[in-house]
Amino acid sequence: MLALMFRAAPLSRERERLAGLSAALESFAPVWLASLRRLFDIGGDPPWAPLSPGYLREKLAAGYPANILVRTGALRDSIRVAPQGPYLAATAAAPHAAAHQYGGPSRNLPARPFLVMLPDDLRALEEIIARHIAGDEQ
Repeated sequence: MLALMFRAAPLSRERERLAGLSAALESFAPVWLASLRRLFDIGGDPPWAPLSPGYLREKLAAGYPANILVRTGALRDSIRVAPQGPYLAATAAAPHAAAHQYGGPSRNLPARPFLVMLPDDLRALEEIIARHIAGDEQ
């Protein structure tokens, strides 16, 4: 299993207000999951390395979509986002997840990171945490 974990480290003077931060992380989980799954529709952010022309022809001839990292959807569908203690973990359980995230030099497979936190994700998390600290958790 491949996992990316984000830890919310409390600041000393805000420790009390941040003590229950897991609720804010739990609120952010579906937002981050939607963002991670969207990467498979747009081809990564930044854009993933393109498929080789030969593999793309083979993939299309077999009736699979042209989307990078999408053949059956198993990799995308294996992604989960959930709080784990003081962390929010994004995991991918597909057997080939690590090879695509980090690349596979022995197979000439470029890294196509799909477990990432984009700037928009971070802004959304900051807004959720700010609302949580202010007591406005809508």
